[in-house]
Amino acid sequence: MDALLRSNRVPEPYEATFISAMMTTERDSMNTLDAKIHQLEQDAEMARQRIQRLTAQLEAETRGLRLHEDAILELQSTRNVLGQSIERKKGIMSSRRRVPGEIWRMIFLLLWGSEFQQRDVYKRPFSVALQVGAVCRDWRDIAQTTTTLWSILDYTFSQNGKVKSQRDNKLDHYLGRIGTATPYIVLRKASSLHLPDVLYQVATATELAIMLHPDLQYLPRLTFPISTPVFSHLHTLSISSYPYITQILSDFLHPFPSLDTLRLWNVEIHWLQPWEQPIVPHINLKTLVISGTWERLHPWTNVSIDVAMVVERFPNLTTLELDCDWQISRPQVILHHV
Repeated sequence: MDALLRSNRVPEPYEATFISAMMTTERDSMNTLDAKIHQLEQDAEMARQRIQRLTAQLEAETRGLRLHEDAILELQSTRNVLGQSIERKKGIMSSRRRVPGEIWRMIFLLLWGSEFQQRDVYKRPFSVALQVGAVCRDWRDIAQTTTTLWSILDYTFSQNGKVKSQRDNKLDHYLGRIGTATPYIVLRKASSLHLPDVLYQVATATELAIMLHPDLQYLPRLTFPISTPVFSHLHTLSISSYPYITQILSDFLHPFPSLDTLRLWNVEIHWLQPWEQPIVPHINLKTLVISGTWERLHPWTNVSIDVAMVVERFPNLTTLELDCDWQISRPQVILHHV
């Protein structure tokens, strides 16, 4: 049949009959396909119309949603305004307005006193003045005029110039508020016994704590410079060293003639001999506290105390306290004169 279709020969009668039957069958198949195509076209058109209706409905719903959202935002804004108005009115009606400022001042001082009693040189003090001053304008005004709240001066030495400048500014801010209150000074990460110059204006301090943190293990023996002003009111001096044991010269107490209590952590005193410097007895010292390290770096074996030197330098000493971790080691106290 394929050869006949490719030729120009006239088909025989039987061939013509066969070809006619094939054409009828193919024509019927085309009609069937046309019917299916027409049905699918109708279905597609219906789907297209549904999509158009849904799209229009979606656009309408979207516009409605936007209107609802805008209305919600407007109502929320109105609600916030009303809430703020209520809070302002509550502030006006609050009993805080009826409490005299002096009562609040007494409460702040009680809070400061509690923090002061629990203060620890190893833990930064809680700044009552800054905390209560952040609550409201009235409390800030009270805090700024209550000098005692600013009297704990906590200063950290830094090699970073920017950080040092920030610390100095903070210290100046505190000194500007302290007025005639008695200052209590804590110096952290000090590499020497040289006090910041700005502290010279608060020589009325009664307590001074210095936490030495030398960068090098081997340093010359330390003492307060001759230029250090006299802190005539200082009664308690605490010096600690971490992580290494630090030696200080026995003349280091010259700026503190009224010192009553001396506390030393991880610090050794190097006694100057009479031919090195004349001995000036420190007659006001009553209590000497010596503590070892808690870091197991230098566990105590013997605590050597030169009785003759102690008596000669501190003739009125009444209390000698040794404080250490007895679970690490059991120190043996040796009293002798070298």
